[in-house]
Amino acid sequence: MDLGKYEESLKHHKKTISLDQKNPDALVNYAKSLSELGDFKEALICYEKVITLNPQDYEVWMYKGIVLEKLRQYDNAIHAFNMSIQINCKNSQVFLCLADLFSLLGRFEDAINNYDRAIELNPSYSQAFNNKGIALKFLMRLEEAINYFDKALSFNSTYLEALNNKGVTLKAFKYFDKALSYFDKVLNLDPDYAEAWLNKGS
Repeated sequence: MDLGKYEESLKHHKKTISLDQKNPDALVNYAKSLSELGDFKEALICYEKVITLNPQDYEVWMYKGIVLEKLRQYDNAIHAFNMSIQINCKNSQVFLCLADLFSLLGRFEDAINNYDRAIELNPSYSQAFNNKGIALKFLMRLEEAINYFDKALSFNSTYLEALNNKGVTLKAFKYFDKALSYFDKVLNLDPDYAEAWLNKGS
């Protein structure tokens, strides 16, 4: 992360806000810069100001959910994501965010249902396919998990996380040579991918 870039962006947006306290775009951009710098509490305050100005801004509800998740306010994050969906149920990204949170909480069936919603809205959403595969792996539905990693890779053949996840799942099946080939694919693309080195060596 380029801290200098975000700090400079922060100064710019702060100046804009000082000139117009009711500029939602400036508040959102300021909040995004704060989030990039890890100041989630201040980012949350900005998003709440925008929602006061425009309660129907579904994207800001989603951004609010993301920072609430970072702050480990999980119930509030779920509420914010659901508010976003209530306003606009055609946004695949918010279903991915909600599904990822359910996965984090170990609610894998709820996660899978929301990954399905994201994929229904965006049939080439490689991240949703990959992350659904992870949830399936946690449920020990390993063959299904591999199918979803393959689907993610069909849209992005250099998707490092999906390649690594397929290797991990093949390893769980004790297909060690096949698993190793996927870890090698990851490392050929990114020699600094630490998880693949760890999986290859363990």
